[in-house]
Formats: sequence, structure tokens, C-alpha cells
Amino acid sequence: MKRKLTKILSLTLVVVLLLGLTMPMASASDPVEDFVTRLYTLVLDRPADPDGIAGWVEVLKNGTADGANTAWGFFFSDEMKARPLTPAEYVTILYETLMDRVPAQVELDAWVAQMDKGYPKEDIFHGFAMSDEFEYICNKYGINRGVYTPPPGGPIRPFVTRLYTLVLNRPADPEGIDGWTEALVSGRADGATVAHGFFFSDEFLNRPLSETEIVNILYQTLMDRTPAQSELNSWVARMAEVPFEHIFHGFVMSEEFAFICAQFGIIRGVYEPPPFDPWAPETGPGTVIGAITPGTVILNRDGVIITFENQYTAYYGEPFIEFTVENTTGRILEVWIDSWETSIVNGHSIELGGGGTVFPGTKGTLTMWIHDEEVANLGITSINELTISFRAFDIIDGSILFRHGTRMTFNPSPPTERPELPYVPITPPAGTDIGKVIVDQNGVRVTYLGATIDEFDNVQLNIRIDNTTGRTIDIWSMGITTGGVTVIGGFYEEIPPASSRNSSITIEFWSLLTNGIATVDEVQLIIYFEDITDWNWASLTHTALRP
Repeated sequence: MKRKLTKILSLTLVVVLLLGLTMPMASASDPVEDFVTRLYTLVLDRPADPDGIAGWVEVLKNGTADGANTAWGFFFSDEMKARPLTPAEYVTILYETLMDRVPAQVELDAWVAQMDKGYPKEDIFHGFAMSDEFEYICNKYGINRGVYTPPPGGPIRPFVTRLYTLVLNRPADPEGIDGWTEALVSGRADGATVAHGFFFSDEFLNRPLSETEIVNILYQTLMDRTPAQSELNSWVARMAEVPFEHIFHGFVMSEEFAFICAQFGIIRGVYEPPPFDPWAPETGPGTVIGAITPGTVILNRDGVIITFENQYTAYYGEPFIEFTVENTTGRILEVWIDSWETSIVNGHSIELGGGGTVFPGTKGTLTMWIHDEEVANLGITSINELTISFRAFDIIDGSILFRHGTRMTFNPSPPTERPELPYVPITPPAGTDIGKVIVDQNGVRVTYLGATIDEFDNVQLNIRIDNTTGRTIDIWSMGITTGGVTVIGGFYEEIPPASSRNSSITIEFWSLLTNGIATVDEVQLIIYFEDITDWNWASLTHTALRP
């Protein structure tokens, strides 16, 4: 048995030896060729072509290229650029090729977010090509990894790309992005300067955007968020009052924009808008009008006519001037006498003011007072020379029609007391619109209950205010017109949540008498209400009423 087993083993050994002699030996693979083949498979998703693989193998073996250069050649080839890959697919290929693994979801999301922000693919590639994992892969194939340096700008380029996308709503052009990036890298520009260049470019200023759209772009670009409705309303109204440079300043100097700049490795910097006096006239001191007399037209522009009526002395001796304002526009206006820097009366700088609402097709009276303390301190008993600024704006949309400065002189005759007007009794209103709902907005309703004449001959338009909201509101009138002229009067109430209150809109008798109105048969008024808690919830209503 032992001899038989030995025979079998000997036979097996002979067979093995014979097989070894007759079977050809497999040749060892070329690791450099395998490295290149792997790139064709993982990056271009195809087999290697003979000419291509031969060329890459040659430059790797002769030291002309290294692993990072070769990988860059594949990832930034025209063939790879033409592949319709999503950011997630692109990042996954980077992980599989340069780290030899698939990414965790959190890793994938982080790199995709960087690409979505506009980070160049060169900078994304750099993070993988210079990794320890890729160096290990290169060593396995006997290749020097080498060093890859992305184009200058790094994370600064996506900062510029972001401005092209959000502000100009288009892709960045190569010349433009290179220029802005170089300015930021060299320190010749900061974040605020570059943002200003985009927002004040002819391309942006010529975009057919509404004020609402502009404010939304400012929020998205310089604060990285959308505005709340109250914020949007506030800035849109502000745009009607100040130049765009001052609107831009409020955003570009925000902490939010400083944080955005820091994320991209940029200094925000400082932007100072040009000086702006909201009360200053548009074109300097305006027209010089000499020796004006009652009835002289002081200003006639944009549908507003302002006429000098007269100069009077009040009860305590202080002089005042009355102007008539005629509104020939189709808009409800606020017209004011505003201080231009400081108004000048007889060579003295004095703060002045006054104004009110003027409805379309009506007239109103503007009274300019000099307070008694100024009279006592400066000894002013009559006005001989006056520099003031008139300002008119639309009460509905807040847009400014004009700010116009005027310097005028007066005949030297002293002012007189306003003549007493004969008493004319006010005819009680007929009660045509009793029961009419004159406001019904956002849970607030105002109903007209009828008119009465009080003991001082003032007209009282009686109303009921129903507040069905969960807010405490302030409600008041902003202007009253009857008989084609603006008259003095109004009301104010604070109404708790879910409650009602009776009130009265007063029209002053002396204002009716001065304007020669004996019958109040039609009234226009503005009623405004707002939440007293946050001041952001508000409504304005223009209504007409036949008392």
C-alpha cells in the first residue's frame, strides 16, 4: 500500500511538471498603464484608446507629467466637460477616482453646496488631487502624485460669480470675472467696492426692474435671504425718499454682508454714499422772486401751483405767511414747507415747517409760522426776505414729485392782522350716506353714522370703528377736503382687539369760515390705521363721503 501511494504521488508530480512545461507563463501588467486605464474607465466612462493610453504612459514614465497633472488632463478635457453630469455625479466621480471610495451623504452634500455657490471646479479638484488618499493611489501604481495649483483667486472667484448670477442675472464672462477677481486678490478692491460696481453698472441700472424687485435682489445678494413683507414694504417706501446710493449703503454695510465676504475670504470694506440732504431742493436755492405781492405765483411745476396769499400778524405778534396750493395732478399729495438746511428769514437761520394733504383737483392752505420765541429772540416783526424749500410727494406710493428751494423778498409794508370774517352759520349736512361703510380692510371697518353741528359750530362726522383683528390699532385721518379745498380737522383713536368704538371726525368751523364754506355736502379723506405693537401692519384708505 505504501509503495502504491508513492507511485501515485510520483505520477502527479510528473503531470504537474509536464503541465508547467507546456503552459505559457502570464506576463506581469504595467502599473502605469493600469493607472491610465483606470482614469479612462472612471472619468470618461469608456475603454482607453491605444493612442491615448500610449501618450499618457509615455509622459508619466519620462517624468514630464505626474499623477495630479494626468488626472487634471482627464477631468478638464473637452470630453469630460461635454458629459451631462449633475454636481452630485461630478463629485461622486472625484471620490471614486481620486479617493477610491464613494462619498458619505454628508460629504457629497458639502461639496455640492460649494459648487452651487459658484466655487470653480479647479478649486474643487484641488481638494481631491492634493489629498492623502490620492497620494496613496499614485504610490500604489509607482507614480509621483505631484502638486496641482488652481488658478489664482481660489474662493474669491465664486464671490464674483455669485454677483453675476444674482445682480446681472447671467453667467460671468471670462474677462469680467478675471478682472474683478484680480482686483480682489491684489487688494485694489474689497467686497463693498465690487458689489457697488455691479449694482451701479449700466447693465444693472438699465434692467427693467421694479422697486420691489430691486429690494429683493439687494436682500438676496447682500444678506443671503429673502425679506419679510414688512422689510420689503419699508425699503420700497424708502426708495421713493432717498437716492439709490443710500439704499445700497444700508445693505452693503450690514453685518450679513460682512459675514458673506468672510465666507469667501474677502474683506467687506467701507462704502460711503454721496452726501444727501432729504430736505434740500433739487437744484440749489431756486428762483429769486423780488418784492412779491398777494397773488404772486411762487412755484408752478409738476401739476402743483403755489401762490403767496399774504403776510399776517398773529395774536401774540408773531408774523406768519399763508400760501395756497393747487393740486392739478390726479394724485393725492402731501405738500410741505420744509427747512432747506435751515430756512433764512431776514438773514437769520430759523427752523420752519408746515403742510398737509391736498386732494386731486383741489386747493389747500399752507401756513408758515415764526414762533413767538424766535420773534422775541431775533426781534422779527415782519418778514422781508425768506428762503424756504417746498416738497411734494404722493401720499399713496411715497414717490417724491419735487423738492424746490425758493428765495423771495416782500414789499416792506408790515403785516396786518387777518380781517375778521362775518359769521356764516353752517348748514347741517343732509345725511345722504348714513350707514355707508367707508373703510373695510384687513378686519377694520369704519361706518358713517351721520353728521351733527357742535356748540362751536364744528361739523362732527360721527363714525363707528369695528376692530375684528387680534391687534390693538391706532386709527386717524390724514387729510380732509370739502368744497374743493383742504380744511382743518380729523380724529384719532386707539382701538383694542376685537372691540368697537364710536368716534367723530371733526371739521373745524373757522377753517370752513375762512374758505367760505357754509355747507359740507361732500368730503374726501384719508384714513390710516396701524398695529401699535410692531408698527409694521398698516393700511391706508382714500374714501369719499356725502354727509
